[in-house]
Formats: sequence, C-alpha cells, structure tokens
Amino acid sequence: MYGTHKDTDIRGQTFVFGPAANGVRGFHGDPAVAGPGAGTPVIIDQNWFEGDGGAFSDNVTDFIEDAGYTKLREVSLGYTFTQPWVSRSLGLSSVQLRVAGRNLVTWTHYAGLDPESQLGGATLVGGFDWFNNPQTRSFVVTVGLNR
Repeated sequence: MYGTHKDTDIRGQTFVFGPAANGVRGFHGDPAVAGPGAGTPVIIDQNWFEGDGGAFSDNVTDFIEDAGYTKLREVSLGYTFTQPWVSRSLGLSSVQLRVAGRNLVTWTHYAGLDPESQLGGATLVGGFDWFNNPQTRSFVVTVGLNR
C-alpha cells in the first residue's frame, strides 16, 4: 500500500527545496538546490509520493540509466607438478594446484548494486532493481592428486 512508510510522515507539510526561506523548513536540509522553483514552498501531498519522481509513477524516464558494464568474471591460475620429487616424496605421478576467483570486479556507472542482477530473475521484463542481491564473489583453491 502506498504512503505507509515512515518517510511519508511528512505528508501535508510544507517545505522549500533549497535553503529554508520565510520560516519554512528546507526539504532534507539541501542547500544545493538551484534553478526554477528553488526556494518556493511546496506542500508534500500524496501526489508527491506517487507522481513525478516517485518509484511507482508513470514517469519512468527519471529512473532509466546506462547499465553497461565490464566484469572480470573469472580468473584462474593452475600448475601441474610432475617433477621427480613428486613421485619420490609422495608416490604420485603429478600434483595439480589451481586457484580461481569469480566475480572479482565490475566496472560500471550503474548506480545499483549490480547491473547484471534484477528482481525478476531470468524473465522477459528486466530492469527492476529492488530488494535483490548482487552476484557473490568467490575464491576456490583446488588440489588434485594423481597416481
């Protein structure tokens, strides 16, 4: 249900965007607001929460951003030891050692957690970035012993 969150307790109050003016409080104390409408008192009503700038409105262009990214998906390094000491000391033909890291770095201008993650999962409707988790970063060490 819209309008029940603690942030909506300001409904019906008057604020100005920019520094406080004429005894009216500034909205969230933001002194950096400039341009048309700055310093004009505004009543924060239900339309404020559902209209332009609200996440549930028809005005979706405010929430579209470039989700392009480059990701270091996986890096692995492995080596197989076949030296004579392997068979002498361990009685094995070889020892394989591998270290891998996954989802190490993402380069993006995207403001959300992960441009690859979305609320709907693998659906035809994309771009919903609410309450979802980014992909996990993981590290793996593997040792293979061959006889």
